[in-house]
Amino acid sequence: MRRSITAYMTLVFSRQTMIGVIMAIAAVACLACCNASSHTKDGTPIPQTLNSVTNGPPNSESSVRATTGPATQTTIDTIQSQHRTLRELRTEIDAELSRLRQTWDPERISLLDADQSAWELFTDARVRLAADAYRGGTLSSIFAGNTRIKLAQERLANIRQLGEMLDGK
Repeated sequence: MRRSITAYMTLVFSRQTMIGVIMAIAAVACLACCNASSHTKDGTPIPQTLNSVTNGPPNSESSVRATTGPATQTTIDTIQSQHRTLRELRTEIDAELSRLRQTWDPERISLLDADQSAWELFTDARVRLAADAYRGGTLSSIFAGNTRIKLAQERLANIRQLGEMLDGK
């Protein structure tokens, strides 16, 4: 099982992304272990357990960061970063589509819109498929976000290439 997950990750994600995901897994595992051992056998809380594993007091923003260094991101940080990246990519895609629509005739615009709709359906299906490999786990949303970012980057490059090709540049 471990080999197939590693092979899948290598195919879909860059080395840097894989390192980030592995670090996020380590942080979540560390916190899970910490939370599981934060009480004695009789149920008495051990308040210092969380502080010894994290960078801050319980319930603070820094309390969810693992002590492995500033580059470590929590799952929430990773997802928020993905959302920012996706918003930026979506803005660029929309701007490029708008630019093409201003110069193209209605028939070509109709084809572009159909192409964009098909791409959005494909992207949603591909993202669901990538996330399904980690169904029910915290990695599901991380892999979904990484897949969506990769596809959006490819789409932006494809739209620009299409524009250059059809505009004769």
